[in-house]
Amino acid sequence: MRLGILLLALITIFLLFVPPVSGLVDDGTYNLILHANGLREFTGDSNYYKYFVPQFPILQYYNPDAHLYLSLQNVLIQAAILLNKIFYSTKIFDVRFLGAIYTVLFLLACRLLFKGLTHRLTGKKAYLIVLLGVFFLGDTTYTVYFNSFYIEPLDFIMMIAFVGCGLLAFQQTTTRKILKYYSGQVLIAFLFLFVSRQVAFLVSALCISLIGGIIFIRGRQWKLSAIILVIALIPMSIFIGSLYSNSNHNQNVYQSMTLGAMPSTKNPGKSLAEINIRPQNEILRGTSYDAPYAIARSDSATIQKGFIDEINYAKLVWYYGTHPSMLSKLLQTGLENKNVARTKVGVYEKGAVKQGDEDKTFFQWATIAKGFILPKKFGFYFIFAILVISVYIVSCVRGLEMGSKLYAARLWMNCGLLLMMFLAFISPIIISGQTNIIRQLTMSSTLLDLLVLIIISDSLQHDIWITRDTVLLTRAGEDGDANEE
Repeated sequence: MRLGILLLALITIFLLFVPPVSGLVDDGTYNLILHANGLREFTGDSNYYKYFVPQFPILQYYNPDAHLYLSLQNVLIQAAILLNKIFYSTKIFDVRFLGAIYTVLFLLACRLLFKGLTHRLTGKKAYLIVLLGVFFLGDTTYTVYFNSFYIEPLDFIMMIAFVGCGLLAFQQTTTRKILKYYSGQVLIAFLFLFVSRQVAFLVSALCISLIGGIIFIRGRQWKLSAIILVIALIPMSIFIGSLYSNSNHNQNVYQSMTLGAMPSTKNPGKSLAEINIRPQNEILRGTSYDAPYAIARSDSATIQKGFIDEINYAKLVWYYGTHPSMLSKLLQTGLENKNVARTKVGVYEKGAVKQGDEDKTFFQWATIAKGFILPKKFGFYFIFAILVISVYIVSCVRGLEMGSKLYAARLWMNCGLLLMMFLAFISPIIISGQTNIIRQLTMSSTLLDLLVLIIISDSLQHDIWITRDTVLLTRAGEDGDANEE
């Protein structure tokens, strides 16, 4: 486990902090979160949209937009700004301070995960699963996001910690230790609600994963408390989701149609009419909300009343539900590019690399392997899900027959992760069409990697096609001091 953490630290530090430093450019979505945190871009500097620029001026006066953007990410950005002011400058913020915070949280989350994956594994098998964890999670297409203001690194780190806590909760032998890790998992699920409105849509899948812990918890009062907390996540997600800023709402719903539902059909006018939107709006097909040259200004009263106000996500869910082939076509676009290794994993600072950009593409092997092995069809993920559920149902039934609840708990957690993976595929398309779809599919890729690691770990522990001896060993661990209150 220590070897894995050391390797991840070396890879991430080399990518983010050793010149030429890597990071990501602003795709035009930084503005809101920068203003909410008292930062801005240098006026007139177009390099922010062409190269990785690590520095941003800190506002020196009252910030009227301080509460414009609600997100847990703001807490980390403010912590990074504080460290920046102490150790670097009170006027210029370097995004690598934020990258350093993400790196520390990433290593802590991976420690939880590796500890859960290597339970009952020793020697070569433990090294194998840890090295596979480094191979998948240390891929620079994930960690390059740490030097940016995108929300993806927080999603990535929290999901690793969520799975790690779940694995560890099922392996404990006392009520106190079970509750320790399960409480951590519930807390992470709660914090997910504050990341973004899109992540809050995944709460149903989070609740399904948490059912496993409820099954496994001993003691009526503890079980009842856990049930109340998990059920409370659903109304809380609705309430917290209503608090998010609507500043990007018009842009999202506009592009959910013009860059989503409309390009996926040969007759966009007919498709619009099916969901009670004026068919003449088909002329907007393929246009971006902020396009400088467009048939009509997206912020005009005509577009607002005649198009944007007529769109809602319920209509889009109905449309894609009744036209699954259209949804499949959009997903296909993302899948064809999701696991394609780029020459640049990120973008270097201007002038940092003179010849070639291969310096820091050395650890994209997981992306290359997935791009080569995984089919570019969405049906593959359905087959994968059916196989995983079928295998774990068999071990669940056999485990229950022999008196072990562990296998039922594990089945619920994996079902929740699979549902979350599918929601992570579909929700970006419903929310904003094909806009930045490759970046928004990062969560689904993370969940697939974590599921593969869980399956390999269970296989190495001979904990899938279980025998009576395996179950008896598990029950001995469950019974230990499990009734301790």
